[in-house]
Amino acid sequence: MRTAVCLAMAAIWGLVSASRLNGDELPLKRQIVRWSAWWLFPAFVLMPLCFVWYLSMIPPERSGLLELGITTIGRGTFTQVTRAALVSVMTSGTVLAIVYFIAYQRPEDFHPGHALAVLAVALAATGSTEYSREMLRKPFVVADHMYSSGVRKSDVDRLNREGYLTHSPWLAPEEKGAVDPSARLDRGRLMFLGQCASCHTPDGYRSMKVLLGDRDRKGIDNLLDTLHRHADDSPYRKFMPPLTGSSEERAALADYLSTLAPQARTRATAR
Repeated sequence: MRTAVCLAMAAIWGLVSASRLNGDELPLKRQIVRWSAWWLFPAFVLMPLCFVWYLSMIPPERSGLLELGITTIGRGTFTQVTRAALVSVMTSGTVLAIVYFIAYQRPEDFHPGHALAVLAVALAATGSTEYSREMLRKPFVVADHMYSSGVRKSDVDRLNREGYLTHSPWLAPEEKGAVDPSARLDRGRLMFLGQCASCHTPDGYRSMKVLLGDRDRKGIDNLLDTLHRHADDSPYRKFMPPLTGSSEERAALADYLSTLAPQARTRATAR
């Protein structure tokens, strides 16, 4: 599928370059625009076939979100991955229509404005497709082998016994071991960077300040305990990896998150 996407994007960049040709270069423009458009057509034939193959390879437990969103469209229950998949389909169709009806049929009239519009829609199609793919493979980055946090599935029990930061490359050897109370916030920040920062930021994309909401320190502890246990009935299990580490390290992470949660920070100040 990546090959088809790369082929399509290469053809679109050819259209962008050719759209700038005018005057005596019109015969060359006609030739390059149609030649580039021809590269798009097989790519758009291959992409649906590759997409169907990709869906058939996804384990059933991870394709459930997409199927749920599709089967409940009539009730307006769109999952995020369904929204992204629909955007991908619609933008891909829009690119194909513009390229065929304007670029291929009337290459002399294909101007930079048309080319930039095609490029923008194509980038939206690529971004939404990648977003769908990322959502469908969660909580893994390599299915059934490595979680999106970078923790291997086979290492979870060992990291819970020995500690996550014990094996962190960001700590000097003399710093590994028992958590110094004066360094708890630093340890908590390192836990966040190691296991949370691949999907969350303190106050930007998927902000923890927003997601923690009105949770106090007890609420944060309960959340981290749920993520750590990673039980079969956990509402987070399908899209979040297990939180690994010793109880001291998880407490340090809770300390750090408490500095981000407005409710927990206010209560700590009051005490």
